[in-house]
Amino acid sequence: MTAIVPYDERVTLPILDARTMIFACDEVLRRCRESFREIEETADADVSPETVLDAWDRNNILLEDVVGPISILNHVHPDRSVRDAGDECMLKLSSFTTDLFQNEKLF
Repeated sequence: MTAIVPYDERVTLPILDARTMIFACDEVLRRCRESFREIEETADADVSPETVLDAWDRNNILLEDVVGPISILNHVHPDRSVRDAGDECMLKLSSFTTDLFQNEKLF
């Protein structure tokens, strides 16, 4: 689980190269797909805020911790290969979220 950073602590943006960015994007999407599959497979009798909503929230935090910095670097990094890797990740993210929000098992 991701720790919440107190407001008085400074949070820094990770500076990623293109290769690390692609790996981080693919890895977080893999982990989120796996976790959402587990949510899908939750038996009706076991559905609760903890088994569904808490798990969904953890996935969103995990995803945002990676995709947030990638989104920023995608727009401002001076290296074109990093910006291009960011474009690739954002397309993958768009596809992932479209599939997720159209998943009848989850809704």
